[in-house]
Amino acid sequence: MSTSRTIARKAFIRLLLRNSLIAATWLPPILFINTHVVTIAAVKGESMSPALNPKVKTEKDLVLLDMWTIKGPLVELKTTEEPIGASPTYVAQSNIQRGDVVVLKSPMNPENKLVKRVLALEGDQVVTRPPYPRSTVRIPAGHVWVEGDERFHSRDSNEYGPVSVGLITARVACILWPFERFGAVPKGGRLDYGV
Repeated sequence: MSTSRTIARKAFIRLLLRNSLIAATWLPPILFINTHVVTIAAVKGESMSPALNPKVKTEKDLVLLDMWTIKGPLVELKTTEEPIGASPTYVAQSNIQRGDVVVLKSPMNPENKLVKRVLALEGDQVVTRPPYPRSTVRIPAGHVWVEGDERFHSRDSNEYGPVSVGLITARVACILWPFERFGAVPKGGRLDYGV
């Protein structure tokens, strides 16, 4: 009886070691993909309603976030203020387009993540809404203008101004849940009316 227990114990330990080795082999690629390529996230709040969370009181949308294609190649940032002989400054060229729904670090508190729609890119002129202090603003290089689709429940560029593309961490690729809304994020916001 004790020899059969010993054999069973050794078989269990071999199986445990084998499965641990398999898990250890797969863990780094899974963590890399989840951290740098794609991940799944729940959207909180009503600032993007009705495109996201139309039933904010009863359910949260689950979305697939694309973190890989959001950043483009490095390009030299050319400015007129740069002194002669200064080292060039390089920035990641953005693959962000008007209408993209993105995840960004809050300019007011970088530990908070926001989900907003990109309304304007660098060089564009935007007609702002209160509480922004000016009626129009031209978006500076390396920045975008973001707004929530639900204007009365959104803290966005109308409050904190143009946002650095460096704060954008992901693009919402599609809605995963609820299943009846599976697919691309619906268009919305002021893009429907022009900026």
